[in-house]
Amino acid sequence: MKKKIILSLAIVVIMGMLADSLNAQIRPRRHHRRPTRIKQASAVGFRVGNDFEKDQYFVGGHFWLPLGVFWKFVPSAEYYFTNNDSTRWQFNGDFLFKPRPNGMFYFGGGVAMQFLNTNVSQEKMDFGGNWLVGIDFSQLRNQVMYPYFQARWTFIEKETYFSVLGGINLILK
Repeated sequence: MKKKIILSLAIVVIMGMLADSLNAQIRPRRHHRRPTRIKQASAVGFRVGNDFEKDQYFVGGHFWLPLGVFWKFVPSAEYYFTNNDSTRWQFNGDFLFKPRPNGMFYFGGGVAMQFLNTNVSQEKMDFGGNWLVGIDFSQLRNQVMYPYFQARWTFIEKETYFSVLGGINLILK
């Protein structure tokens, strides 16, 4: 399991660096102009993914809310398709940091709240945290909708969950 996590993290980081480098090569350099201000926009979107620890797929929704040039706050909710008669929801409040605002690579972390309803325990709610790394394609072109991919580690109740997810963001104007 550790090999899968390390390999997935390495792939996401390498993809982010390559995509960021490609983005810099695609954009023409204009030395005679002053740098333009980066316009940060709010977005709403959906996500799908897989929790590799529990082998459960999930769907969810989120908001991307800019907090200046480098930071975004991303509240989200996810519903997990469990293999038994249990119900699992996860609510997150993550902060994303983009080292280069025009780049594609980001990383961050935040809080997680998991709601688990099983045959053994009813309405069990646990709190924990998230670490994440990803890439988004918002800066490639002027577009209203753009994809993103992310690897996330969630730490709840002495357990670690590794998820790979992706989704579409729709810019709110």
